[in-house]
Amino acid sequence: MSKKINKITALIPARAGSKGIINKNLKKINGIPLLALTITAALNSNYIKNVIVSTDSNKIANIAKKYGATVLGLRPKKFSRDTSTTESVIKHYLKNWSNQDDTLVLLQPTSPIRKKDTLDKAIKKFFNGKYDSFLSISRVKNHYLWKIKKKSASPQYDINKRLRRQDMNDSNFTYYENGSIYIFSAKKFLKFENRLFGKIGYLILDKLESIDIDDETDIKIANSLINFIK
Repeated sequence: MSKKINKITALIPARAGSKGIINKNLKKINGIPLLALTITAALNSNYIKNVIVSTDSNKIANIAKKYGATVLGLRPKKFSRDTSTTESVIKHYLKNWSNQDDTLVLLQPTSPIRKKDTLDKAIKKFFNGKYDSFLSISRVKNHYLWKIKKKSASPQYDINKRLRRQDMNDSNFTYYENGSIYIFSAKKFLKFENRLFGKIGYLILDKLESIDIDDETDIKIANSLINFIK
C-alpha cells in the first residue's frame, strides 16, 4: 500500500442544479454546507493527498476553495445537466485534469455523515483486498421486501418460510449501495467507463453513516444526528 499512498485523490462532484432541493450541495448541516462536510472528511484522511471538486458553479468553486479543496476549472454544462451521469463527470476529470495513475476516491456531498476513520478504513480494505473497485453499502433494515405490479403486491421472499429476525445471518439480508464511498483505479475506469468493475470490495456502513440527502426531511434527520459521529 505504501507505493500507492501518494496517488490517492478524492473527487467530489458538486453541480449547481438539483431537482429535489435547490442548491442541495450547499444546504447546511449543523451550520456547515454539505459540500464542506465531505471536503473536510477527505482532508482528514491519512491517505488522500488531493481533494478535487468538480463543479459548474463559481459559487460552489469558491466555497470548495474556502474549505481547502482544489478546483481546477469549471465543468462544462454538458456534464452538469439532470441527465448527466456521474461516470461522465469522472471521465471529464480524468481526460482533462488528472494524473491517470491515481486511485480515485469518489465522494458525494449528499452523504454528509462519515465517521473519522471510515475513509481510511475503506482505503486500507481496498488495497489490502487487492480489489479492482470498491463501494460502501448498508444493510436493508427489513428483510420482508415486496414489489407492486398491476395494483397487486408481490413478496420478494418465501412467505411460507418466514424467518425470525434472530434466526437470520448475513446471507439472509439484502444490502444497498448507499452512495457514500467509491474507490477505483483511474486507468481501469477509463477502460470500463464505470465506477464499479472486476473484483468489487465493500465496506458496510451503519445507519448513521448511510443517510443520503434527497429532500428536506433528510436534512432535518442529518441535523439531528451529525453530533453523534466520532
